[in-house]
Amino acid sequence: MKTITRTSVKRKRINNFVFLSNILVFIVCICLPFFTGCFSNVSKTPGEIYTSVSPSVFFIEIELENGGKAGGSAFFIDSKGTAVTSYHVIEKGVSAKATLSDGKEYEVSKVLGKDKESDLVVIKVDIEKSKPVKIAN
Repeated sequence: MKTITRTSVKRKRINNFVFLSNILVFIVCICLPFFTGCFSNVSKTPGEIYTSVSPSVFFIEIELENGGKAGGSAFFIDSKGTAVTSYHVIEKGVSAKATLSDGKEYEVSKVLGKDKESDLVVIKVDIEKSKPVKIAN
């Protein structure tokens, strides 16, 4: 009989998140532009786009006011650790940490800005250098 530990549950949750994040990256970066005709002038293959974007997307784990935990996804928008996530992910949190695709963990030091109506939050991750998502030319 296999013993279930807190670490194995956390690892499974992160693995599930990585899988779902990969699907999200695929849909947003590959399928959506293809079906909307945005690939007419793009020279990168879908695999190249995925490879370039996936290091910028990370899992954010939130410790809630009541002691529980929540999680979501976020992505870097600059090389100094500034990132964007959803407001509903962090709204009841007291602390947060970011887990990158390479498994390294970093603390989220502060909320730089938030807008509940648009469900967006800009956060600062304590990382020396992050890889931002390239959103436009």
